[in-house]
Amino acid sequence: AKVAKVLLPKDFLRLWLTGEHISEMSDSAGTSWLDVGKRRWSADLLAATSLDESHMPALVEGTAKAGGLRAELASQWGIAAGIPAAGGARDNAASACGMPTLRARHAYLSPRPS
Repeated sequence: AKVAKVLLPKDFLRLWLTGEHISEMSDSAGTSWLDVGKRRWSADLLAATSLDESHMPALVEGTAKAGGLRAELASQWGIAAGIPAAGGARDNAASACGMPTLRARHAYLSPRPS
């Protein structure tokens, strides 16, 4: 079988909700295919696994709009079509946003699973 698109779990859910192949930076960084400094997929790292950018979802920032709710689902659920889906965030990125660590002498540490 050939790979058409690589999607992380929340990106697959976004595909179902919006019809868009989109991922956000924090989750994409966990794939090791993202050039974090350039904020884009690394052609060299993808090539090492016989993939290229055509296999990867478009990238957005976590706060960016990442598609809208498909009309079919909106109709089934009785809500407006096109409701925006946010880019989102990986668990640690989201946790850091929710912690009161934006003050001097505060930090957020995430333990590695054992």
